[in-house]
Amino acid sequence: MKTNKNIVSSIAKLFLTFLAFCLIHCAYGQTMYKGYPVIKATVNSVDVKFGDYLSKNYWSILPEVEVDTLDVHFRVSKKLVFYTNVDSIIFTVNNEYLELLRSKFPIDSIVKNAQTDMDKTLKNLNWVA
Repeated sequence: MKTNKNIVSSIAKLFLTFLAFCLIHCAYGQTMYKGYPVIKATVNSVDVKFGDYLSKNYWSILPEVEVDTLDVHFRVSKKLVFYTNVDSIIFTVNNEYLELLRSKFPIDSIVKNAQTDMDKTLKNLNWVA
């Protein structure tokens, strides 16, 4: 049978474990600003990973820009990761409209042998169902 001292000790350990978890979560949780994730850095250069391709020093952080954006286009859903010297942020880029078109039309087979983006565009424009 547990004594009151053992019960208090167990509760104290449980509370301290919970408190430690909360502190760790606060320390390592994603910082947000006006609903957008914030990446921490002490230098301006940012490495960006597009899917499986890592591009070193691809982007620069400008502290004077309140909300900075990067326009990216993927044909399929991909992960986009920003790395600084102290932090990283991961996004999954989805192209829901393109996925909807793929489900209804054979757009990939239409542009299969096209060499350039212009050729792909022209093949799609001239395609007849």
